[in-house]
Amino acid sequence: MPATLGIGMSYVVMPGIRIETSFVTYFNSQADWDGAERQMSNGYDMGIAVEYTVMPGLLASIGYLYSNCGGSPDNYDIPENANLDSNTVGLGAAYTIMPGLVANLGLAATFYNGIETTDGTDMKLEKRAYVIAIGVDYRLGM
Repeated sequence: MPATLGIGMSYVVMPGIRIETSFVTYFNSQADWDGAERQMSNGYDMGIAVEYTVMPGLLASIGYLYSNCGGSPDNYDIPENANLDSNTVGLGAAYTIMPGLVANLGLAATFYNGIETTDGTDMKLEKRAYVIAIGVDYRLGM
């Protein structure tokens, strides 16, 4: 794993509405991948999200994340596992069942930016991923 540096900020715009931003940079070129790091530039993620308190105990959120992996189409010798830049959109909800117990639901769609290979195969590399997540948080002492 390369070294990373991240920063984020959360701001309550008004009661019930909170905005968050984040930025993470990945120092790919300084990692030790047996020489493969020379084929990568540093990557980064930039994200923004808005959380809304629908009613006491119920939160809803929407967010966006852009990821630049730092890869180059000239270096995709394994097309099945290409490092493609991507755009992700997510939706979420959290419901407080009782103090300390919260149920979560999340949906996300990631759209990877397609590229053309340069190795003579004339392939277009692209992919999409969809995620559904369900979770429960329990905190002692609440």
